[in-house]
Amino acid sequence: MVFRLYEKENINVRLSFSNTDMVESFNQYIPELKASFENYPLVLKDFKVRAIGE
Repeated sequence: MVFRLYEKENINVRLSFSNTDMVESFNQYIPELKASFENYPLVLKDFKVRAIGE
């Protein structure tokens, strides 16, 4: 997991999993995770999930 904070409030998130099955399993939680940022002063600009090697 990598977080990139820039311009004091913008954030990018990158998640890497060992295989595509894990990525597919995690994808169901992405809308909830993105919505949770509405409760914080950070602005989620980009969120990417991938399998290592993609």
